[in-house]
Amino acid sequence: MTSGLTVVQTVADPSRGDYEATLRVVGTSPKSIRVQGSAYTQDDRGERRWLTVQRDVLLVDLGNARLQVLGFHTDDPQVLPGATALGPSRLVMQDLLRQSSAEHVVRNYFSRRDNRGTLRLVKKEPVPFPLLVNGRRVTVPALQARGSFGIAGSMRPFEFYLLDHPVQPVTLKVSYGVENANSPEPSEWSRQVVRIDFPEPQVAQGLADELDKACRATVHGIYFEFNSDMLNPASAPALKSIAGMLREYAQWNVEIEGHTDNVGGARYNLDLSNRRAAAVKRALVEEYGIATARLSTRGYGLERPVESNDTAEGRARNRRVELVRQCPT
Repeated sequence: MTSGLTVVQTVADPSRGDYEATLRVVGTSPKSIRVQGSAYTQDDRGERRWLTVQRDVLLVDLGNARLQVLGFHTDDPQVLPGATALGPSRLVMQDLLRQSSAEHVVRNYFSRRDNRGTLRLVKKEPVPFPLLVNGRRVTVPALQARGSFGIAGSMRPFEFYLLDHPVQPVTLKVSYGVENANSPEPSEWSRQVVRIDFPEPQVAQGLADELDKACRATVHGIYFEFNSDMLNPASAPALKSIAGMLREYAQWNVEIEGHTDNVGGARYNLDLSNRRAAAVKRALVEEYGIATARLSTRGYGLERPVESNDTAEGRARNRRVELVRQCPT
């Protein structure tokens, strides 16, 4: 857990439809880490704006808390003593590894109800879980566990995939089903981590090396509001790196390409990808002073997938921004 680490989750919500949630570590101290969630909201006057919610998670709670809060709420205090955020505590993970079960409490950010239950390992051996880390496709070891959670008379089946890490476990996927359902496998709602990005030294130089050798580079760290061309504030470090590279290589002109997954029609995605590419250009020109003549934009929509759209992680990789240098032939 370091400042700048960003976790992108795809949420399948039957009441709202699919959307993405971006969580970012914005500070650390000897006693806590500060996590920030961002959402694009509309106020009573119909004006749209970014809303950010921060929470300080105590390191002592990362060690031994039983309660995990799923999501962020504007009415929550800055500190929720006795609770974790991005994953369960090390105590919960230790119980799972030692005795194949663990008492756990899950609080839904919206209803804010504490749901109690017992997690039980599906199998002792970790299973491979697909993920994008700094834009690279990897698999990480995950413990698969299930249990029924809720209050008396109102229980739901839950399933967790938990990063098998001795210091900082992360909930890679959580899903739950219908209350009092007979099926042990949840299917109604899910939240899955599809990308984790963390600061790397010499990001600008890495982009420059790719553009110099291959005339093309995929930019990780660009985040949009789901189904929108609005840039998430967490995109600022990536935009700053692009601008720094363009200042250093002042002779380069680049095209900004937008790409999408296949959710929605081809015409809609083509328009969305064009608007997203234009949003990146606009930010580079207006916020970082890059000359507009050096930048062009183009959207390809769903035409150029780099991975199958049949999975959440595949769709996440297909939603991307690429830079293309105008290389001599």
